[in-house]
Amino acid sequence: MNNEFNNQLVALEKEIQALKQAKLKWAGVIGTEDHPMSATFTVTELQYALFSSRALYITATNPNGDSFLSDLLFTGSWDGRGWAKNKIYETKGKTQWCLAMVIPTLNDYTRYYDQGGDFDISLSFIIRTSSAVNITTSWGNNPYATSW
Repeated sequence: MNNEFNNQLVALEKEIQALKQAKLKWAGVIGTEDHPMSATFTVTELQYALFSSRALYITATNPNGDSFLSDLLFTGSWDGRGWAKNKIYETKGKTQWCLAMVIPTLNDYTRYYDQGGDFDISLSFIIRTSSAVNITTSWGNNPYATSW
């Protein structure tokens, strides 16, 4: 029994030493893959307020069905608008986001009501994943387009 305990302690000590010497010590150094993207949203009046008329649905799928870490990150300077970006579906090997403009700027109201209605805005963003994925996009209803 004493021998078994000593063997387990030696094995544990070796494992701790290996972890200390390992290159990957925390999640901040996990290898990632960036997928730069951009989209043009049309701003219109819905439910008595301004929203993007449609939402962009972005799907990342691992070709092998393996799990991966992921996030949607905005790039460039902030345009002053509020954007909803939510993971709406996540399972092993697949993640989907819904992205839409939900809070306009004061200039957006002026532009819409004084200069003739709907207008387009562009947004750049990155899908960052911890493994290789295929990215697909589609446009659909804006589920966040309500003012109450």
